[in-house]
Amino acid sequence: MPKNTIVEEIMVRDVACASLPGSRDEILKILKDKRISGVPVLKDNKVVGIVTRTNLLKNPEEEQLALLMTRDPVTITPDSDITVAAKLLIDHRIRRLPVMDDGYLVGLVTVADIVS
Repeated sequence: MPKNTIVEEIMVRDVACASLPGSRDEILKILKDKRISGVPVLKDNKVVGIVTRTNLLKNPEEEQLALLMTRDPVTITPDSDITVAAKLLIDHRIRRLPVMDDGYLVGLVTVADIVS
């Protein structure tokens, strides 16, 4: 019986991130330069939120990253099965999961990573 794939095998390790304090303009630059639609937000190297194009569109007047981001994002560990990751993405209607190991961001897994 084949071994199931784990998150660590498919996650992106070089994750574009934003840091608090931050601004809308900084996020827009990261999203444009990296051609992505969302990034984890760090404070003291810990994930405290996630910000996506949707956050920016829903709050067109807000400039502060802390007020734009979604706090306490759903996360996963590198040793989790990708079926668990897929279920989290579907259940929470999200497109990306920060991968956490011992409290630190070690990667990111997206819908595209799972389906490809």
